[in-house]
Amino acid sequence: MPRKTESKTLERLALGYLDRFDSSVENLRRVLVRHVNRARERGEAADGAEQAIESLLSRYQENGLLDDARCAANWTTNLRARGNSAALIAQKLQRKGFSPEVIQAALLGGEHSELDAARALVRRRRLGCYRPAEERARHREKDLTVLARAGFELDTATAALGLE
Repeated sequence: MPRKTESKTLERLALGYLDRFDSSVENLRRVLVRHVNRARERGEAADGAEQAIESLLSRYQENGLLDDARCAANWTTNLRARGNSAALIAQKLQRKGFSPEVIQAALLGGEHSELDAARALVRRRRLGCYRPAEERARHREKDLTVLARAGFELDTATAALGLE
């Protein structure tokens, strides 16, 4: 006898996910829809699941549990601190389901600049001045390439490496 995917199950799953991860509305929707699709593949009834998902999402947004702007700002701050460029951050946020307006607002806000992020990457990867002095000149182009692949512009990369 097929079991029905109930809204209580979806709510338990959603709260468990939000307990572990900060999520956008669209990302949580994808997680819940994926669960419903797997239940259907197992032969479980999932009538009204889409409506239950939308109801949960709207309730969580009203209660402040789901807030795309807050979540995007947190992601941006953490990714900048790790040395990610604005272009790379925008790609990651877009994959997580944030709207272009929310992404733009998150990139404009925050305490870390593009140069700070590039310097964090230089420090983390031990490039430029973090290399032994005798190896710096030999690895100059390689260091610039690492920063270019990370999405930083040439001016930002040279400033982060302390080059002229």
